Amino acid sequence: MRDVFINYDNESLEKIIESHSKAIQGLMAKVGELERLLGKQEDAASPSAKKPRKKQDLEADDKLLMKLKLLINEKQLHKREAVPLWEVAAAMNISQKRLKEIIGITEYYNLKNILNHYRINCACQMLLSHPAYSIEAIATESGFKSLKSFYRWFQREVGMSPTDYKQAQLGGVK
Repeated sequence: MRDVFINYDNESLEKIIESHSKAIQGLMAKVGELERLLGKQEDAASPSAKKPRKKQDLEADDKLLMKLKLLINEKQLHKREAVPLWEVAAAMNISQKRLKEIIGITEYYNLKNILNHYRINCACQMLLSHPAYSIEAIATESGFKSLKSFYRWFQREVGMSPTDYKQAQLGGVK
């Protein structure tokens, strides 16, 4: 079963960002050292040599990803059925192309997939906090247009059906 994202408040997210940034800085230093060692063995002038990304670029990407997560949480974008890319880019003060680049480095590849990930996390929380709600009501409330799409995404993200998830988490409560 995949980990389920938990909504954090802004202060918690900022602490997480800071700790991740420090860890990334340490890893980047090690990567740089390894690249220097490997660079001695490879011909740097070869056309197949890939230019390593700069530390500043990685940090900027991480900041924009965290800004995207904060925006989704604050505006509850995942609860809306349709969220245009231009609207999110405008809210983040970046171009649509840059937003696509940032989303492209995630495992979700596009805005729709990220929002569906958040929708599933919202649904998981609702399944546990409102066990009397119907699966259809939870799907609709978490932002899915169709029940079929909800079931497909739930299985993909959680590894089981919503009913099985609720039973596993609540010990048999339907």
